[in-house]
Amino acid sequence: SVASVPLITNSQPRRRSTVIQDRHIVRTPLNLIDKSPYQNRSKLDENYIADLAENIQTDGLNNPISVRTKADGRYELIAGDTRQAAARVLGWTEIDAEIRHVDDNTAARLVFFDNFFHKPLSDYEIYKGFSNLVALGTTEGTPPSQRSLAKEAGISPAQMTRLFSYAKLPTKAQEILDELPNILQANAAESLVRFCDISQEHLVVEAIEQLRDGKLTQGRAAAWIEHRVSSRP
Repeated sequence: SVASVPLITNSQPRRRSTVIQDRHIVRTPLNLIDKSPYQNRSKLDENYIADLAENIQTDGLNNPISVRTKADGRYELIAGDTRQAAARVLGWTEIDAEIRHVDDNTAARLVFFDNFFHKPLSDYEIYKGFSNLVALGTTEGTPPSQRSLAKEAGISPAQMTRLFSYAKLPTKAQEILDELPNILQANAAESLVRFCDISQEHLVVEAIEQLRDGKLTQGRAAAWIEHRVSSRP
């Protein structure tokens, strides 16, 4: 059986290391753990973190977070961003972390699928994760196809195509979605793509700004642009 991981308190010794069934668990200072550059989740749910902190306070940390070492001696978070946030809420200075020896591609996959299968993500955040995987490519240097990613994630190729509609939106529109990823679902993004040529992309940005400000609904965004285009002299 797997030995239990003790509840961490600030008075416990720093960096105590143990091995649990071939897993290297290290007690790691929280101030040495950096956010993953492949993290596709825009914001954490504060209510979820508060509930998780209460649960950890009562039952302890059942699952260590996962990190990998960096060249500067710090750590990069792979899985467990909410557990880390809950530990900070509890005032911990250290947390048990599983050290993973993985390359960039594997780290990006672990980060994305930890979010994809365990926590609800917006369509835009899911796209960002898949986009990271395509950009990094496989360890052999060949980027995965959208079809292969769809099969691995258990979604249809058509849905994957809709998700990658976000890639065709103007940069300014994507910057808004980076801050507010829930305001535009993939099917609505797909309906805006036909307006993303140079002469009309400013209307796409304006429509998403109106979504951000609550002045327009997703279902009306394409029709709003269509009306603006048809009413021009």
